[in-house]
Formats: sequence, structure tokens, C-alpha cells
Amino acid sequence: MKKINLNIRKVLTGLIILAVLSAVGFSFNGEQVNWYWSKAPYVALLLIAIAFIGSKLWLNIERKQYDKKVQLIQSEFGQRNIDMADNLLNKLSFREKEVLQKIGEGKSNKQIADDLFIEVSTVKTHINNIYKTLKISSRKEAAQLAENQVR
Repeated sequence: MKKINLNIRKVLTGLIILAVLSAVGFSFNGEQVNWYWSKAPYVALLLIAIAFIGSKLWLNIERKQYDKKVQLIQSEFGQRNIDMADNLLNKLSFREKEVLQKIGEGKSNKQIADDLFIEVSTVKTHINNIYKTLKISSRKEAAQLAENQVR
């Protein structure tokens, strides 16, 4: 498929260049300059239209190639992030994982403290440790990681 796309792009590039240069072609005859299509300007318009259509086709092929590369990069990058997050989550203590799960459930520090039978200050300490370990800086990021951990 890559070979076919490469050949099509080469043909389209040649066609575009040929059409544009033919449309704007001039001849020099001594002191006089003549445009090739002065007697038939519609031919020049047709050549420019061909160049435009060829350019559009070429851009569509390039866009498809670009989109494929972007998808590939995103899928690889996304998988690496998931793997990295899993490795970091494994560094959390059992209690920190419990706190993270409660954050994912949308509970407040007070609710987490009540559920786990610990002080609010202890919850805050666990949350700070979670932020440092997971290299995050907000409760929203912690909640997203907790949701991904459950899935």
C-alpha cells in the first residue's frame, strides 16, 4: 500500500507541476513575449483546474498518511502512559490505594476519614503521598487515575 501511495504521489506531483507550468507558459520571440494560451485561455483554465484537482488528491493522500501516523503514535503513547500509571500505582501502600479509590468515588476527605476510621489529617497525608508517588498535582487527576484503575 505504501508503494502504491508513493507512486500515486509521484505521478500527482508530476501532473501538478506539468499542468501549472503549461498553463503559465510563455514563449519569447525576439522582443515579443507570447503567452501559449492567448488564443485559447480556456485551455489554461482547464490546466489550472487539473492542477487544483491533483493538489486536492495529493493532500487527501498526505492527510490519510498523517492521520495513520498520529493514531499509531497516540496508541503507543497511550499504552505507555497506562503501563507507567500501573507501575506507579503499584508503589502505593494498601491504605493509599484505598484512599485513591475513595477519591475516585468522589468522596470528600471527611467522608474518606469516616469510611476508613482514620483522622482527616491522616487522609491528607495519604493524599499528599499519592500525589508525590503518582506525580500528579490535583484531586481531579487522582480521580481519573482511580477510575482507570477500576476499569
